[in-house]
Amino acid sequence: MLKCKLISYSNLKCVSSSVTRHKILFGYLENNQITSPKRKHLKYSTSNNGPWKVLFFGNDAFSLENINALNIAYRERGLLQCLEVVSSNKETPVAKYAKKYNIKLHSWPSDIKEKVFDIGVVASFGYLIPSRIIKLFPLGIINVHGSILPKWRGAAPVTYALINGDTETGISILKILPKKFDVGAIIIQEKIEIHPEETRIELEKKLARIGADLLIKTITQLPDILTTAKSQTEEGVTYGKKILINLCINN
Repeated sequence: MLKCKLISYSNLKCVSSSVTRHKILFGYLENNQITSPKRKHLKYSTSNNGPWKVLFFGNDAFSLENINALNIAYRERGLLQCLEVVSSNKETPVAKYAKKYNIKLHSWPSDIKEKVFDIGVVASFGYLIPSRIIKLFPLGIINVHGSILPKWRGAAPVTYALINGDTETGISILKILPKKFDVGAIIIQEKIEIHPEETRIELEKKLARIGADLLIKTITQLPDILTTAKSQTEEGVTYGKKILINLCINN
């Protein structure tokens, strides 16, 4: 029952329906839903060729904080010139967010065929992006990942950090490479402590906010920050692969 305890709060019940899995993945939005792009006002200073044209790839609740931060930057002007979204279908939280704020939505597999954007941003997208698409972005594609890489590469870094009793985790912003997940050069990282009683939902929510802040910090320092990215070491590599098991929810 350890896995259930880590994922939920109390009075747990294990289930396996698709509806329940959806509630677990996106559950914290029900109590803390992003309803409008409101964050503290930031002054953006761009370098060289900004403001930037950005294409965002995302699907789930973790992605929402990141698209929200980008949307704020776009609406306040100065940092982004253009913002569009790719999502796997029209029913994902990110797709619904794009519709609500009139952000152009592209289908997946991507229909982008020309060099329209400067940079791509991925956050919890779940699909490998082929080299033919990566090459369409002059500055490449960057990824917001919920661990301190190279630890917990893969789809479920937060869950594995909790299951394995890690005392710290964090966010990595890295370059996307084709064919393998989470192996690109690290652009910037930030560590945080994991509290003993912290749940997956609480920790994922915290990391999503930190990731959004680091993403904006990265974009404000384009393109120079990309030149300081460091290749990942193979020492300490672990994998947090997608978990295909029953999940747990509160009664």
